[in-house]
Amino acid sequence: MEEFVNDEPEDILTEFDDKAEEGVLKILELEGVVYRNEFHYRLENAMRYQLGISEIFHQRTDAAIRRLEKEGKIVRTAPLGRPLATRKNPPLFYRLPEIPVFRPLHDEMRRKTECIDKLGSSSSGMGFYAQNLWTTAIEVLGFDIKGVNTNEYLGVKSETSGNLDIIAEFTGVPFGIDIKNGLSYPSDIHNKFMIAAEIGTIPLIIARNLSYSDRMMLYESGGLYKLYMHCIYDVALKASLEKCVEILGLPFVFIDAIDKHVLEHLISIISDFLPKINVLEKKLAPYRL
Repeated sequence: MEEFVNDEPEDILTEFDDKAEEGVLKILELEGVVYRNEFHYRLENAMRYQLGISEIFHQRTDAAIRRLEKEGKIVRTAPLGRPLATRKNPPLFYRLPEIPVFRPLHDEMRRKTECIDKLGSSSSGMGFYAQNLWTTAIEVLGFDIKGVNTNEYLGVKSETSGNLDIIAEFTGVPFGIDIKNGLSYPSDIHNKFMIAAEIGTIPLIIARNLSYSDRMMLYESGGLYKLYMHCIYDVALKASLEKCVEILGLPFVFIDAIDKHVLEHLISIISDFLPKINVLEKKLAPYRL
């Protein structure tokens, strides 16, 4: 499992909160103007800003932004003139207070807004695209797929509403698998865990990223997770979107197959826990139907 740092309550500040504030300020120094969610994705890879830690969770980044804004160390800003015709509510941008509001700054905000809209308009099918790539990949790894888009296994149907992307067996062990390819943390991980647990499978979440609380919930309750950190997009879109990904510093990858090293890590996670299957089953027992 990936290592993680606790997201503590905002009123208990730690060195990680200091790192989050330092990261926000460094990004503004480098970029000039940044939209709010851009901070999230840039600080997921905190090492590139020489912060001494690998990752800063979105909630901690948001808290740092609130404190810095309250202290007047960063300020909100927006492009000159009317909002772009493509949207009623433009993204929330920030800058350092000493940076003058001049034409190039507004041009950069408009350029980033156009990129946000361009990427958003291309995102609708990427969840299914990633799901298809992962389905093919786990079959190659030797998983025996028993169902897709279902909440039933061996005649047991979950009481929790919703479906899992894949139900598959690996060396005879059933896994209830869900793929999460979005940029934001998914909001339904507990729901997916419950479906998988209720029908007698091991919950396995394969996600671009997860919140600290969801990682801990899975770990403590008998579920597994594999993070792959980069949002998967169709390789056919690379030429039209690559520049926007660079401008916004987004964790995207344009691929037509899951990288073998990512798959090797997934197998290592499962292999580590298979000898401890009784421990997982004990944790999952309260949720079984």
